[in-house]
Amino acid sequence: MPEFPSIAIQAFLGSAAILFGIFALLYSIFATASLQVTPQNPQRPPIVHTLRWLCRAIALLGVINAAFTAYALYLLQLTGVENIILAIGILVVVVFPALMTIYLAIFRTN
Repeated sequence: MPEFPSIAIQAFLGSAAILFGIFALLYSIFATASLQVTPQNPQRPPIVHTLRWLCRAIALLGVINAAFTAYALYLLQLTGVENIILAIGILVVVVFPALMTIYLAIFRTN
């Protein structure tokens, strides 16, 4: 049984990296489009609304991915200080970007 959770953790780490990369690309496009607002043109381009919701959806997927990673680590029933430290490191690597994308997607896309 421990084989599947370890494979799942690898898949979740890869998924987290891909989701974070996609989020970063979309957020940079969102920021660039938002910078086009001037006093002569106070409206944002229409794509900004779509990008805002895409960023929020990807951030939500990142949080779900982090939860699945934590659950897969729990299923491994790790023993030993070394394994627990490594598991905490994996959680930090997955949870921190997920929380950062949630913060950017919700509070910084207005």
